[in-house]
Order: sequence, then structure tokens, then C-alpha cells
Amino acid sequence: MCGRFVLDDPALAGEEFRIDISDVPWKPNYNVAPTHEVMVIHEQDGKRKAVPMQWMLVPHWSKTKKLKYPTINARAEGIASKPTWREPFKRSRCLIANSGFIEWKKLPDHKQPYLVKIKEKPIAAFAGIFDTWLDDETGETLESCAIVTTTANELIAPIHERMPVYLHSEEYDEWLDPENHNTDELQRLLVPYPAESMTAFQIDRKIGSPKYNASEFLEPIN
Repeated sequence: MCGRFVLDDPALAGEEFRIDISDVPWKPNYNVAPTHEVMVIHEQDGKRKAVPMQWMLVPHWSKTKKLKYPTINARAEGIASKPTWREPFKRSRCLIANSGFIEWKKLPDHKQPYLVKIKEKPIAAFAGIFDTWLDDETGETLESCAIVTTTANELIAPIHERMPVYLHSEEYDEWLDPENHNTDELQRLLVPYPAESMTAFQIDRKIGSPKYNASEFLEPIN
């Protein structure tokens, strides 16, 4: 599972994802929580574009935008068959910009948060999917997304059994191509990122509350 993540320097997205980010006043978010707006990169008319979307996917067929079940993570194992995920996986894939994610390890007396990052890569991409929900009565639209998750690698496994799917830079084009509907081939991208290329360290337990949204709460602790 991935229930929190970080985007501490949105300006780096321009070079990493080859996009223009000047038209949206992106701000750092040191404690991204479900329903927050996040930076999503998708391809439209042959061009990559960064747009804000709600992190909690609302399927286009839903009668309401308030769901009874969480839709922040799409498990890679069922993404091609589950009703909520299968159409977005086939036609509406995206990158979700981040600087790392936060995961909690269960200890006897508390849960200890860890910040997990890719080494030497200050901004990276989760594999994501998105959908557009429309209220037929009011005309309101909502664009929303989910992070694809997979089994944990050797670094993450002692903390949690799941982790987000990180894509390599050379995989961005294949994942974003809206004309690519070959879900069998796309499925091979949904694997754990190499453990040796990642790092994880304990951070302040206050990060459990979204109100603690500052870089100081992401510093390593003993």
C-alpha cells in the first residue's frame, strides 16, 4: 500500500518528464494525503502534459464522487480485470511525480514511519492510472488518479508487504502512449524497483497527521 508520499521540488519535473510546468503554480507538498491534488503527467495529442488531479480515483461510471471504498492504490495483480481499474489501465495511464513515499512499520507499541526514496534521483514517477468523472445533472467534472502497487522488494519487505510501482525513465514513453492498449505487455512494467537503487530511513511520527506538512518532519531520526 502507499498512503502518503512527498513532492518536495516540483520544479524538477520539467527536465525529468520533458514537460512545461509554467502554467500551473505547483507547490511542494511534504505530506501528500488521499484526496490531495497531485502532479500527474499524461500524454495528449502526442504531447506530454502536467495537470493537477485528485489522488483517489473516481470511476467514470460511478453515480457519486464519494465512494464507500478506498481507491488510492490499484494492485498490479488485478489491474487488468477489476472494474474500477481495467479501462484506465488500458486507455488512461499516467505518471505521478514524487520525491519518495512514506510507509509505516508495525512495532509492538506503535507504528514507525519510514521515508523511502530512489537514490540519486530527486524526482521520480509512480506508475499511475486516471479517470474522469462527470455529474450528469450539474456538469461537474473530476479528474482523479490512483497509484499502481506491487509486492515489496527486499528493502521494503521488512517495513510493509506492498510498495508503489516506480517506472524507469526509459519506460515513460511506453506507459504514457494512449494508443498502446496491449495490457499484457504493459503488465511486465509493474514490478518492484531494484532494492539496491533505493534507500529507507525512519522519520518523525508526527507525519501521520496531514497537518504536519514541512520538510523538518522528513529528516532521518535514530
